[in-house]
Amino acid sequence: MFNTDDVLMGKKPGFVLDRFIQKMASKEIFQMYGIPIKREVSTYDELMQRYEQIIATLNPYFDISFKSISHQFYGENIYPLGGDTSNYYTVFWDINKASSLIQRTHVQKKTGPIAELRSLVSDENIDWNFIKSKSQSHEPIIIVYFDPVSKPMVIDGNHRLVRAYAENPSGVIEGYVLNQAQSLEVMSCEYSRVLYVIHQNMNTILNYMAGTRSDLPLIEV
Repeated sequence: MFNTDDVLMGKKPGFVLDRFIQKMASKEIFQMYGIPIKREVSTYDELMQRYEQIIATLNPYFDISFKSISHQFYGENIYPLGGDTSNYYTVFWDINKASSLIQRTHVQKKTGPIAELRSLVSDENIDWNFIKSKSQSHEPIIIVYFDPVSKPMVIDGNHRLVRAYAENPSGVIEGYVLNQAQSLEVMSCEYSRVLYVIHQNMNTILNYMAGTRSDLPLIEV
């Protein structure tokens, strides 16, 4: 595992997915996770080939044109093979764009239990000296639900959340929850959006073939 700043600063590529693609294309991933194939997708090979071709065209480095001293970014490393951290893609959200979208589309504030939300924040991402400072904002936090890994993520307000937990762990905190379309809109670079969709589609195909879902709603890449 590594810090997402390495990708933001161009020290590491934004994705390495060769093993994931190979295991999906060969269907080895079913054996890897002990999932029996209960039905086939007639276009499986075509879909895997198309996704591999699309990924090959992507620039794996964060687009420097998005970098601005006035913009704040939040990144998460996604590991589609679970414990195999050699394959990953890093997703960045532009917090300035997210705030503008919230204002423009009138996203409504919600409240959630601090203790439950605190579990979403890794201590590795926390600057504990900043937690102790008095200069923190009291704005609502921003949450997205990352469907490919079935996980909600706090993309803005991690420090506010941790501080609120320290002050009142049984309390509640205000936040905005962005849906899938809104989350995709405020991602910071094209490869993040494309890989999110491909990863989500691959999960949908896996679940369909495993018999855990009866429909096959694939998102257009």
